[in-house]
Amino acid sequence: QDAVVKLMRLGITDYILKPPRNEVVVEKIGQLIRSLPPGTSGSVDRHAIRLSPDTPCLLAEGNLNYRTFFAGQAKRYGTVMAAESGAAAIATFRRSPVNLVFIGSELGVVSAERLAQRLREMQVAGLRIVRVADGDESVDPQIFDEVIRRSYVPATFRATLGPYVQIPGPLSAVSALVPEIRSIVSSAARQVFGMMFDAEVGNAVSDGTSGMDFGCAVKVELTDRFVLKLGVHLTRAAGGAVTSKMFGCPVAEAVDEDIASAAGELGNLLAGRIHAQFCERGHRASFSLPEIRDTGVLPALDEGNGLTNGFAIPGAGDFFITMEAVDLLEQAAADTRAQQDAEEAAIVEADTSAVADEAPVAQASGF
Repeated sequence: QDAVVKLMRLGITDYILKPPRNEVVVEKIGQLIRSLPPGTSGSVDRHAIRLSPDTPCLLAEGNLNYRTFFAGQAKRYGTVMAAESGAAAIATFRRSPVNLVFIGSELGVVSAERLAQRLREMQVAGLRIVRVADGDESVDPQIFDEVIRRSYVPATFRATLGPYVQIPGPLSAVSALVPEIRSIVSSAARQVFGMMFDAEVGNAVSDGTSGMDFGCAVKVELTDRFVLKLGVHLTRAAGGAVTSKMFGCPVAEAVDEDIASAAGELGNLLAGRIHAQFCERGHRASFSLPEIRDTGVLPALDEGNGLTNGFAIPGAGDFFITMEAVDLLEQAAADTRAQQDAEEAAIVEADTSAVADEAPVAQASGF
């Protein structure tokens, strides 16, 4: 295991043991391809395509009431170009191509399926088509990327729309500066945990309900404006398995201090990988030492301020990588306001004291 850690610190992304086996080589190459940044392998991360102030969406919906409701609720996130039929949607898309399209019902002669096919034929790079379906209506996954269920309840609608909008917040601003941020984190995780534990990064999870006994955090400074706090959280069982793997001791003998050391090493390795990928893309970044702490539970991160990826060590337990962003300018402004308030309070206190000191003198001179 020491050899693997040394390889990772040298920038090696993976390794194959001799003698190589065909199935292992094929799997390793597949992992490498999956870890490439969006666009490198000719693909686009469609989950990064979201409605925002800079990226409008197209809604094709024949039901006037729902079209009005959808546009009214979604306009807080960005511009919604609404079309009342499939034909109108094609014409709108041709004039102003977008990357995110919602297709509803009652579209006239051009059905939802045909509309999706026509839009794809226009070959816009990075197209995410979402079907707005009624109830238990079946949707062809070969035609639509995803499906959401129609709802007129504002709270339910906003929750449903969450994965398709860029909610204003620090992480959204960071994502604008570094669009590949999610890919960078996932790629680093695949490299670190794939090499050390044969673990695969899974789909994003962020329900805040999973019990976590332990975690480590790494602070990442991006330019002069933002701080990204990256945390690695693991169950107690996973912590023991990681410690056993890294230090070569039985799981039952892994004590808190050993698990803390193992988590710190994981934080260092992960931070180093993310730092290297930032530098490769020309982004300036610096890292602090890992901060080790008891987490109790996985932090519940707001959709706009954090992201979470889950993955597992086979037979051991679950890991979660969380990332949240803090705006340094906002914090600096708050600190400045606090300092000004303290200075003003001190001045007022000094003035009050001076008046109190002068009062007896004035009284004495009056006599």
